[in-house]
Amino acid sequence: MIDLTDLINDSSDNLKRNNISIETLDHKQKALAKHYPLPQEIKEDFINWAKVELTFHSNTIEGNTLTKGETAEVLNRGLKAIINKPLKDQMEVLNHEKAMNYIVELAEQYKSHQFITEQNIKEINHLILNDISDWAGLYRRTIIHVGGSNYERPHFDQIPSLMKGLVEYIQNNQADHPIKIAADVHTKLLDIHPFLDGNGRTARLLMNLILLINKYPVSIIKSEERVKYFEALEKAYLTKNKDDLYNIIYNSVDRSLDEMQKYFK
Repeated sequence: MIDLTDLINDSSDNLKRNNISIETLDHKQKALAKHYPLPQEIKEDFINWAKVELTFHSNTIEGNTLTKGETAEVLNRGLKAIINKPLKDQMEVLNHEKAMNYIVELAEQYKSHQFITEQNIKEINHLILNDISDWAGLYRRTIIHVGGSNYERPHFDQIPSLMKGLVEYIQNNQADHPIKIAADVHTKLLDIHPFLDGNGRTARLLMNLILLINKYPVSIIKSEERVKYFEALEKAYLTKNKDDLYNIIYNSVDRSLDEMQKYFK
């Protein structure tokens, strides 16, 4: 077994990059594509790196208390690896890993994001909340208010039709750039907020499923960007201006492209 603690990189990544264009990301992706298909050892190493990074940052954004080192330890040793931290937080780590494994498997099966189904989205949420919530993978049946947000989420009666519309958007949108589609789908799912819990993690994994299908590395929004990320989401909902959110997501893809490029220097 690969020791995931060896894959923890320094969290002092430059988060203050200039605005990244899709053209820049495409240029880097095409440079990497020359090395495809990736050697199995490199592929596995990068996936294991991404498991620690994405699991830690995505869970921390939602309030998980485990450090990156503790996250890696739970991924290595399993439940109850950290005796002084809540069991629920450790379960969230293992559940997120299972959900990541699921989207990696789907990305290998699907030739296009048009094959993503509503059941796939429900299953991502189910894996995230399995044995944590009775509502894992089920749409909420109550009105919710997201703390710190002035944007009112849809009534629960609207969720089935809104989710159907979201899936139709994913399946029918082949014209926009896949990174933009991934970012927009992530934002639309968080707008609907279809589940009682795990919406953020589900949205970020769905975004990454679209990226992986289209041969881009995962977007890892850093926990250090949490406030800026939430502010960008709120701005997108209230003003329809998504520029700040696009910049955060494009930068996160850019960081992962740079991380992959290290294998070939």
